[in-house]
Amino acid sequence: MEVKPENYTDSVLIEYDGTIEEAQEFGKQNNLQFMRQVVRSFYEFRVVGAKQRSTSPVNIDLKRLTERDNKVKGLEQQKVRFMRKKNVLRDKIFSNRTDVNHQRFRRAITVSDAQWSNQWHLQTSQHPSMGVQNAWNKGFNGSGITMAIVDDGIDTSHSDVNYDATLSYNFNHNIADPNHVLAGDGHGTSCAGVAAALKNTECVIGTAFEAKIAGPRRQGCHLCLGFWEWRLC
Repeated sequence: MEVKPENYTDSVLIEYDGTIEEAQEFGKQNNLQFMRQVVRSFYEFRVVGAKQRSTSPVNIDLKRLTERDNKVKGLEQQKVRFMRKKNVLRDKIFSNRTDVNHQRFRRAITVSDAQWSNQWHLQTSQHPSMGVQNAWNKGFNGSGITMAIVDDGIDTSHSDVNYDATLSYNFNHNIADPNHVLAGDGHGTSCAGVAAALKNTECVIGTAFEAKIAGPRRQGCHLCLGFWEWRLC
């Protein structure tokens, strides 16, 4: 298989133990254009004058930078990532010589969630329908999967959500708790319900009802547009 050479961008990630204002001033003094705060003490800069794509990394003297400013803790030039579509189901079938579809087959799923009859486009009798019941009957229900709802946080104590705390964080306030903060928050929990509300007798059922939900908080209510008709109860 041909090995492609690494491609570098003109972007560098710098760990800088200072405020945003201090990081911006640091960039001005070192020919680096401040782009954004990624998370906590990590900041993205663009190397002024560097090529947007190059097979050679930019020559940055990290030792010199740390000597000039002891708030610099580390530096990494960003690389271009090439994604390759992988058919996981096909790979499992051919690697194990087994029919995964046959292994996953289950009997018909019975839904008892209170608002099931009012949910849109899920039941096979509805038109149009997403056909999720056929997928459920074959065992595809989100089991073993964790989905991240990157929104205005999530109600971590909601009884209809299988919450995963290990992958959740409030990036707006740099704290571990991703619960809703503002009075208008709630969109993230609504989306979590559409995606993975549990199969029980409460409220609605999600399309992947056995999946776990992580809730990275990156937005506030002022960014939310529209209204979800079927949200979690």
